Amino acid sequence: MIPVGIYEADVAGKVTYLNKNWCDFAGILPGEPLGLGWLNAIHPDDRQAVLSEWSESVGHSRQFQAEYRLLSAAGRITWLLDQAEPRSNSAGMIDGYIGTVTDISNLKETAQQLPKLAHVFDSLDLGIAIRKLPSDRIESVNLALARMHGYEVDELIGQSIFYLYAPEDVELAQLAGEIATKNGTHVFEARRRRKNGSVFPALIRITVAKDEAGRCLYRSAIVQDVTAQKEAESVIRESESKFRALFDKAPIAHFAADKNGKLINANQKAGQLLGTTADQLIGKTVLSLYADVPDGKPKAEQLVKRWKQGEEIENEELIMEHFDGYQIWVSLTATPVLSDENEIIVTQASAIDITARKQAEIEKLKLIEKLEVKNAEMERFTYTVSHDLKSPLITINGFLGMLERDLEDKDPKKIREDVNYIKTAADNMYLQLQQLLDLSEAVNKIVQYEAIPMRSLIESALDKVRGQIDVVKLFDTPQLSGMLRFE
Repeated sequence: MIPVGIYEADVAGKVTYLNKNWCDFAGILPGEPLGLGWLNAIHPDDRQAVLSEWSESVGHSRQFQAEYRLLSAAGRITWLLDQAEPRSNSAGMIDGYIGTVTDISNLKETAQQLPKLAHVFDSLDLGIAIRKLPSDRIESVNLALARMHGYEVDELIGQSIFYLYAPEDVELAQLAGEIATKNGTHVFEARRRRKNGSVFPALIRITVAKDEAGRCLYRSAIVQDVTAQKEAESVIRESESKFRALFDKAPIAHFAADKNGKLINANQKAGQLLGTTADQLIGKTVLSLYADVPDGKPKAEQLVKRWKQGEEIENEELIMEHFDGYQIWVSLTATPVLSDENEIIVTQASAIDITARKQAEIEKLKLIEKLEVKNAEMERFTYTVSHDLKSPLITINGFLGMLERDLEDKDPKKIREDVNYIKTAADNMYLQLQQLLDLSEAVNKIVQYEAIPMRSLIESALDKVRGQIDVVKLFDTPQLSGMLRFE
């Protein structure tokens, strides 16, 4: 299967998408040739011609086609045939091109070596046809070309070269011949016709042989059946189209970063998560997406160091920064893709918005803190209530002793006083129990504070211990602010 490079570019020639085959042709990593970076991979001697042809194609709103060399960093040269169709927007205006590149190094080498390969003419797998100019009649063909079209070699000798083209592509073939005569060579695609009438796609390279005076003598055509290539190209396009659709419509934010930590791809969900578009994220650094807080950029820096060492990151919780300025909690998973040399080619990452969960956790912690405070208050309250309930019991116990003594003395007056004090202490205990019940029902009610006469508070306390203390002298006392009741 012949590898096919696929790309997308705007009218200025800035590339927005390249597949792996294109990068393999150039010997570079994915992400490096985006924008105008792809021009750096073109051989310096061919670069200006490619740019001129691109500008000419854009200016006339026509198909772009160029033949040029890619020069890898290792010095390897690859000849490519680049063909791109204009792409229109919703307004019908051309806003870019979608193209394919095919490795024609073999065709190029064959054409250059054609004079030396005459003795193996009939043994080539590529079809070859030669005609003497200015005639359009075939003078010589090899066995491969005859079999490619379903003929014997003798059946094709003397036939018009255009007889082997599909009728609708004859004009295209004539134009290709004129371009080859002008430039010396030309490569194009056209549909060829077999003897049984069926049609197949072919890649054709026309070369013109001239004498020393520049007169055209012969025109040769090297023909390659690219049916398998076209089928593979269709499968690749469909596969990449499906992947792109799944990637863009995925319910989870997805990112792809190069080895330097710059974003080379992002889906629609990623843009929505951060309040922007996927296109605006391309080219930004990974670290620029995180908030400048401990769980944001500093933590992200540590994770970047880990995945640059080839480590997979799984379900790490970090804080990203929305384009509107607020913070977003995410659960991040990142997987580096390594080359055979164990170097990072690209890192694929996904982020799930967990802001709502983190906010719920924070609220839960706040509630726990409040409950702990309430529990501490309840412990203090329990201690106070236990002490307050104990005081009337002490008073009752003291006056019971006095009552027993006064009964022995048969003193009615003191007996009545003792009974009254015991009753008062019991009433106070009942009142405290009632207030405790009221308090339990008033947890969620508004607390009201009032001025408390200190003297009355002290007298009330003395009443509770009367019988144990005989003489108390009270001085002037201030007023306090306290809680008397709940409403």
